[in-house]
Amino acid sequence: PNIVLKAIEADHTVPALSYAVMEHRKKLLEKFSGVPQHELRQLKLDGTDITQTLKIPLVACTGDTMIGNHLYRPEFTNAPIVITECTFFEEDHKKRAQVGKHLHVDDLVDLLQVWKAEHVVITHTSRRTTLDQIKKAINKRIGCDDAERVHLLMDHKTNRLRYEKQ
Repeated sequence: PNIVLKAIEADHTVPALSYAVMEHRKKLLEKFSGVPQHELRQLKLDGTDITQTLKIPLVACTGDTMIGNHLYRPEFTNAPIVITECTFFEEDHKKRAQVGKHLHVDDLVDLLQVWKAEHVVITHTSRRTTLDQIKKAINKRIGCDDAERVHLLMDHKTNRLRYEKQ
């Protein structure tokens, strides 16, 4: 009952949504810290709100979208895992990304500066671009530190090796 799927309007050529899986945790309000349990119980029975609800993102998914303010919301910036589309990786495909309202690897560079996610999983790449080309573009444009956080969903070989090392 404390896990909620939150829909967030995305920006795509057709109506689209991004999503975040959120955990709602009740936490005692700071002003009641140190108050004995029996007093807290009585306050609650008297109708006093003694807790606050923390909304913690667990996983966020961009869905099909272009870059926009919705991807800078706390649901994305604070999620430990972000699943994102990134359709275009070639330098000369930036315009195509804008027209189709998809993400380009250069958009991902900007997003990785604010997303705190330990893991960013890329889906929905163009079939015209090979895995090797995608990996080269990620390493070239994103750089070593942030590139280590990025995983390609369709890279079964690397994903299996990562899994076996765990």
